[in-house]
Formats: sequence, structure tokens, C-alpha cells
Amino acid sequence: MDTRQLLYFRAVVDNGSFTHAAESLDMTQPSLSLSIRKLEKELNAQLLSRGRSGVSTTEAGDYVYETAVKVDALLSETQRHISEITGDKASTVSLASGAILNWEFTPAVLAELKRIYPTANISLDDAEPATAIKHLLDGQVDLALLPTSDPKAFIRRYSPELTVHQVATFDYSVALPQRLAELESPVSLAELKKETWLVPPRSRELPELAEFYQDLWNSRPGLKPEQTQA
Repeated sequence: MDTRQLLYFRAVVDNGSFTHAAESLDMTQPSLSLSIRKLEKELNAQLLSRGRSGVSTTEAGDYVYETAVKVDALLSETQRHISEITGDKASTVSLASGAILNWEFTPAVLAELKRIYPTANISLDDAEPATAIKHLLDGQVDLALLPTSDPKAFIRRYSPELTVHQVATFDYSVALPQRLAELESPVSLAELKKETWLVPPRSRELPELAEFYQDLWNSRPGLKPEQTQA
């Protein structure tokens, strides 16, 4: 999945049909349909329901559409911010990114930045989130991509010092020892209650996994593991 596919998908939803979307994108309908089919195949999910009255989104399609809107907002904000910094002559852009995002999400953002400003020198810093926030507030970096378990709390804390956009939502995955390999996916947390959980330390600057676990156990005390290890 890339930003162009999200653009095409959003155009279909906004226009209510492949025909009108293709016209707005100045492309052929078969090419647009092929792109959407490829996106559905990559995600292994039906995103659109096609009927006589046009197209409508499925539950999965609603989620992808929301993601497309958020990514578009982030890219627009990026373009605006870079224009303010460079006077529309981008030369150097510094981006801080949480290490957990660098496998899939950050490369797409970097590719789009390079497409918008092909001559820009883009630097990437994968510092710890707390350090990235400090560098962002100090003006040492222009942009930051940071993971948090509580976006609303993050926005409350750093607004209006920072302009914050929630651009993506990610599922949590659990790493299990080989002796638990036969557990069916998705794994029930109740099945892991007797296992020792590795809990990361709390971060004063950014709500992360420690806060996520605590909120989970407060609301579902029956899922709290018998032992945790920091």
C-alpha cells in the first residue's frame, strides 16, 4: 500500500463511482479499477461494495478511507511547513521517526517527501521518542513521526506548541516463545495470564506501552498477568 493507492481509493469514495473518479484523476477507468483491486488484494479485504447506485465502503473500507484522509493531512501539513522553512525552495528537511515506524510507515512518508521535493536533502533521525520530542520543540528537527497509545493525551499536552495530526493506527502484536506456537491467532490475553510479561518503563513525555497495559488491566483486571518484568 502506498500514498498513490490511497489517493485513488479516496477519489473513488469521494466521487461515488469509478467513472467520475477516473475523470477527476485524468486516468482510465480500467487502470483505476485495477489499482483498487490490487489494494484490496494487498490488504486481503473487500474495501468497496459495488451496486447500481455506485460504490459504498465496507467496514474495512471505512478504516482505509480514514487513514487516507489522515495521511493526506500529514502530507499537506508537511508541504506547508517545508514551504515556510525554505520559501518553497526545499534544501534540507530533518525528520525524526520512532524506530517502530521505520519498517513500513516512515519509508512511505520519505518517498512522498522526495516526490514533492526531489532536490531536497532529507535527513532521518531514529532517536528515542522523548529525545525526538525535545528536538522538535527545540527546532532541531522539522517534523516527527511518533507512536503513542493515547493520541488525545499527547495532543492535550503539546498543543499549541506543536501541530499534531493522528495519521495512522497500528495493531499490537505479541511475541511468544516456541512452546506457545500452537496457540491460535489472534491470541487471547487470558491464555497468557500465567506468563511473565516484559513491560517497558513509563515515559514522562509520551504515553506508550506501559500506559496501554495499565489502562487495559484497570478495565480488564482478569487479564493482568501474574508476573511482570521491567
